[in-house]
Amino acid sequence: MRRAVYPAVKFIRCTQTPVFFAAAASLFCRLLTVTCIWKGPSEKGDNSRRETERSKTSYQVGRRSAGGTFSVENLRVVFSTGISFAHRPEWFVGRALTLEYYAWQRTPVLREFRYIPESFLKLEPGTYQFGTFELNLSSGRLTRDGQEVKLRPKAFQLLHHLVENRGRLVSKEEILEALWPGAFATDDSLVQVLSNIRQVLGPESRRIIATVPRRGYRFDAPVKEAEDRSKPPSAPSLPETRYALSGELSIAYQTLGDGPIDLVHVPGWVSHVEYGWEEPSLARFYHGLISFSRLILFDKRGTGLSDRAAGLPDIQQRMDDVRAVMDAAGSQRAAIFGWSEGVGMAIIFAATYPERTAALVLFGAFAKREWSPDYPWAPTKEMRKRDYYDAIERDWGGPVGIDQIAPSRAQDPAFRDWWGTYQRRSASPAAALALARMNTSIDVREFLPKVGVPTLIMHRKHDRDAKLDEGRYIADRIPGARFIELEGEDHLPFTGDVEIVLRHTKDFVRSLGSQTSLAAQHSPTP
Repeated sequence: MRRAVYPAVKFIRCTQTPVFFAAAASLFCRLLTVTCIWKGPSEKGDNSRRETERSKTSYQVGRRSAGGTFSVENLRVVFSTGISFAHRPEWFVGRALTLEYYAWQRTPVLREFRYIPESFLKLEPGTYQFGTFELNLSSGRLTRDGQEVKLRPKAFQLLHHLVENRGRLVSKEEILEALWPGAFATDDSLVQVLSNIRQVLGPESRRIIATVPRRGYRFDAPVKEAEDRSKPPSAPSLPETRYALSGELSIAYQTLGDGPIDLVHVPGWVSHVEYGWEEPSLARFYHGLISFSRLILFDKRGTGLSDRAAGLPDIQQRMDDVRAVMDAAGSQRAAIFGWSEGVGMAIIFAATYPERTAALVLFGAFAKREWSPDYPWAPTKEMRKRDYYDAIERDWGGPVGIDQIAPSRAQDPAFRDWWGTYQRRSASPAAALALARMNTSIDVREFLPKVGVPTLIMHRKHDRDAKLDEGRYIADRIPGARFIELEGEDHLPFTGDVEIVLRHTKDFVRSLGSQTSLAAQHSPTP
């Protein structure tokens, strides 16, 4: 006997019930997810037969544009619009719906509608690798050999859709509905989006994405699903925050990892050792450093969880906080990683305490923060006031400076929110302005020739906050320093191409050999 399989509820079965009106309002007016709970047969002996007749066709579409699906145990969506799901699954893309049906169930009966709570959604944005390309869904980035290549948002969405439906002919109609749901779009719009993808993929594009004339497109390249590296590696728990006494002030610090060398991280302008872990890219950066070291994090005096000083601390006082933290952490000698405003502290520390400095790693470095004839790259007083002080007074609490220091993430709403909160938690408006003025007075040029430890300096070619020539200036004046010019324009080390920063740091520290390893031995943390 033929058995018909109906993947949706026929309207004729439910149009005269109150449930239909609730469902219609929920689905079409509020665009919320609906589910049907199937209770199952009560007759004994029937379960096994019906289980074997369960259809092997199961569509799970939930939020495809976010890079994952969701399913809820014992909940079955029985949605209907008169469109056959089996023939038009693309209609459901992005609508946060899941459909499963049973071959034995001739006419699914609508029993109960309810919302799917957000807690049921188990989205796992992943990373797809094909050839030399990597498509990262969490960060919304396409990279080739580790370097980001720019795709327009619609082009990224189309590439994602094709990759997830690889090996299948995807019709033009399906793509148009997926990219412009509910809106009118022409084939010309699709051609422009696809042209952007082909331009980025280069000569290989015809092999990667095949065009089937008048029908659609098929993604033919082999794809490997990799672990999403935008997420930091899991850790048993966040590190404990402790306090080191520096003079009369308490300096917040954390230690984690058990590598053969201690690595002290000297952050930029402001920091917060606990809230920093909330941003995946910064957490991933920390974990990258932990992979080859025992990492020591701290908040400089006046910022984050450290004490606020009476009056304005000078850079020498703040530099001595590094020594206090190392003492408290039981570190006899360590490599120092300083970036942005932290570079000055790291340089002075290495010049003042060479016996406690195993090596120096600098990123986004500058030796001076105000213009002078012999240092022409720094901004003038007028520029600092207009672009820096005024912005703090006017916009503190928001993502101040994000376009300058992290242009690759400047349009990322989540990162903008985190950056604004990170700065707000790190310092009050008055403290931020005072620290900004103190940083403007930084001038470590006299200390450069006094640095006598192995030094690595990394600088992005188009850094908007510190010019490339500033990094070269420092490298030319520190004896034996190694300078590496990187692609990119971000000033923060944990945005842009983070992997290459970590790789150069790791290779440099490991190249120091057994002398550094022996010197970096640490005593147990008290």
